[in-house]
Amino acid sequence: MKYVTTQVFSFDEHKIDSSALQIVASELEKGKIVAFPTETVYGIGALENYPDAIDAIYELKGRSNKKPLAIYINNLNQVKQMKLELPSFFDDFVALFWPGPVTLLVQDVNKQKQGIRYADNCTVNSILSLLKHQLRGTSANESGSECLITAQDVYKKFKNKIDYIVDTGKCKYGTESTVLDVSTKPCIVIRKG
Repeated sequence: MKYVTTQVFSFDEHKIDSSALQIVASELEKGKIVAFPTETVYGIGALENYPDAIDAIYELKGRSNKKPLAIYINNLNQVKQMKLELPSFFDDFVALFWPGPVTLLVQDVNKQKQGIRYADNCTVNSILSLLKHQLRGTSANESGSECLITAQDVYKKFKNKIDYIVDTGKCKYGTESTVLDVSTKPCIVIRKG
């Protein structure tokens, strides 16, 4: 694991620092790793076109690389553009629950399950709107450990191991998102959030 100087951008979630987010998005586009707030817990992510950064996240978390990182989106049109097998009730379901604390597992055309996360958080969604490539992410903690709900906790855990932390205070819910597998009939709750 390489040593980096972790930079923290702190601001109120209701007064987004757009210049800070421009920097974060630009650095993500260069292969950097960023921790960011969601409505549930802090996440950690990198762009999928940088496999070394994705591998580094697996290493940081001690997570099996057989478990794909979730795809973060900030609008439903992105889902429609992906090659995914969506259930017939998809539109009705997401109209009720997205954006929100639910990660959906769906199959892609290669029959691999992919997690899709549309967080109800204006900061991460603003970052996503600035990106040209897909953000892959997961909770900012070691696998099996308690989730982190403040940027200070993320800093203590990952200082000098990740490039940036976007700090907007404590997460609203403080527990991970519900994970629902909609690729099966009936659907299965993989994790209650």
